[in-house]
Amino acid sequence: MVNAGADSTEVLLVVDGLLKVVLPSEWGLDSITNLVGCGELVGELGVLFGDKRSAHVVALTSGTAVRVGASTFRSLLREHRDVHALVDHTARRRQRTADDRHRDQRLDVHTRVELSLGRWARAFGAPLPDGQLRVRGLGQGDVADAVAASVKHVEAAYARLRAEGTLRSGRLWYEIKP
Repeated sequence: MVNAGADSTEVLLVVDGLLKVVLPSEWGLDSITNLVGCGELVGELGVLFGDKRSAHVVALTSGTAVRVGASTFRSLLREHRDVHALVDHTARRRQRTADDRHRDQRLDVHTRVELSLGRWARAFGAPLPDGQLRVRGLGQGDVADAVAASVKHVEAAYARLRAEGTLRSGRLWYEIKP
């Protein structure tokens, strides 16, 4: 959807679906910095500041995004308080996500995985009849990348959460109690 280093010519407003934001590194250790879902913006900072794209944005599920050209977006931002509020909301959410990741760094992998799965389920999950929330599109490799752990450690955390009765999962989906 978006490639790091490209010109910032538009903003995406996610209508539905789940995206991951991947920050490339010069050492080849790209990291997932955020997940983005319905009602969220992608690419607004590059458009506002005239910067190149800083990250890749990859769809994890099928979905829809509205593309808004840079000049149109800047006009909308000037003329509509709701657009300004959405940009502010996006910035606050990203800061909370960064704060959570920083705070979680000192925790063991099992706890980081459990906290992250719970946050994502509350933000992006679909409610199930039994009270659990289902998130589609995320594999264990994505989770490992997002929590800065090996896939092997994430597999062990999943196994423990399953044994505790907290988690059900399959290929590219999981269900968790909120």
